Amino acid sequence: MILVIQKVKEAEVRDVDTGESHRIGPGLLVLMGFEKGDDSSLFPKIIDKLFHLRVFEDDQGKLNLSVLDLGYEVMAIPNFTLAGNIQKGRRPSFDKALDWETSERLYKNFLKTAENLGYRIVPGFFRKHMQIFLVNDGPVTLVGRFPT
Repeated sequence: MILVIQKVKEAEVRDVDTGESHRIGPGLLVLMGFEKGDDSSLFPKIIDKLFHLRVFEDDQGKLNLSVLDLGYEVMAIPNFTLAGNIQKGRRPSFDKALDWETSERLYKNFLKTAENLGYRIVPGFFRKHMQIFLVNDGPVTLVGRFPT
């Protein structure tokens, strides 16, 4: 699984076809891409890491605070193209990407696992044309691969 984590002042994801949208204030916007071989076994660890990741400044300007410390929010948006490989040619290869049915099941399981652990994650839209609006803060952008 590939995660792109961005510290944001605010973010919104909109389903282009229906106009439905989800928003968060300050927090983390997480783009999630699933690859072949991914499963849900690491979800509790990944979720715990997201909510405890110290990427927000304390009163001395050091990155010592987490989403939980500040009462901020997390939004997780599925993003198939993160599994794209651009090493060869001019068109991305999606050979390593997980099929959409399994990806959707994993994504929903990720959200449910967070809920079961007592965390709230604002969802994106699966297999929809989305527009994402964000005000990046810092900017602070991190990339994580699981398993490592």
